[in-house]
Amino acid sequence: MYVLLYLLSNSKVNGYRLITTFYSILHKKVLRNFKIMKKQIVVGGFSKEQREKELEKIKKKYSKKGYKFLNYLENGALKSVAVFEVDEALIKKEKATNLILLGIFFMAVAAIMYYKASV
Repeated sequence: MYVLLYLLSNSKVNGYRLITTFYSILHKKVLRNFKIMKKQIVVGGFSKEQREKELEKIKKKYSKKGYKFLNYLENGALKSVAVFEVDEALIKKEKATNLILLGIFFMAVAAIMYYKASV
């Protein structure tokens, strides 16, 4: 940090260019691993009490997965939303798990169809 301040104080170095270069290096090396996304999850229930109970269940379920609860938007029976903050790597991991399970399902269906066709 002191080197950056020293170079900024030097009149021969363009400060704006130095800061943007420093930021781009920092972003490429450090910050790209910490992308945070917001995920909205619908909270269903006809009455307000049902939605509050469902919200508590959703908070517990997603906090165990590593999600961080931000806020709750009350918009009626089927439009109420809980907003969570989650790391992008966690979402990628969940998608990969879902794709693997889907692949196993299709392989099982293909094996059953192959068995039925050969008998």
